[in-house]
Amino acid sequence: MPTTMHDTTRAAEWLVSACRDPEGRLRWLASAGQAILPLGVHWDAVRIPADVSPLPHGPIARDPLGALYALVPVGTAATWSARGTEPMGAPRYLQLPAPERTAPPGIYWVQPPDGSGALVDPDELLQVLGGRAA
Repeated sequence: MPTTMHDTTRAAEWLVSACRDPEGRLRWLASAGQAILPLGVHWDAVRIPADVSPLPHGPIARDPLGALYALVPVGTAATWSARGTEPMGAPRYLQLPAPERTAPPGIYWVQPPDGSGALVDPDELLQVLGGRAA
C-alpha cells in the first residue's frame, strides 16, 4: 500500500519527538531531508550487514555504504549480542532520513516508519540473522 502524505507527516513528527526541540528538528528534517536524532529516547538502533534478507518488519534505513539500521526498542542495545552487528543506544545519535526518502542518494528508508511507534522486534531480527547470534 502506498504511503500517504498524512503517513509521512505523522512519521516525521514521531521521529523528531525524541528531540529536545522537535519543531526545530522537524523544520530541519523537511528542509535537509535528514536529521541527526538521539538514540535511547524512543528507540535504539542495530547496524546490520547489507546482505540480511528477508528483512524483519519495522523501520530500517540504509546508509550510502549499504549498511542497514534497524530501529529497535530502547534497551535493546544494552543486551544485544550478534556477530557482525553493532548495537547503538544512548548517548549516541544517528542520522536518519525524512520518512518520504525511500531511495538514494544519501541515507534512505528501506522500510520507513509509519508514525505509530512500531519498531523492529529484536527477536525477529535475531531470527533473520540466524547463525550470526553470538
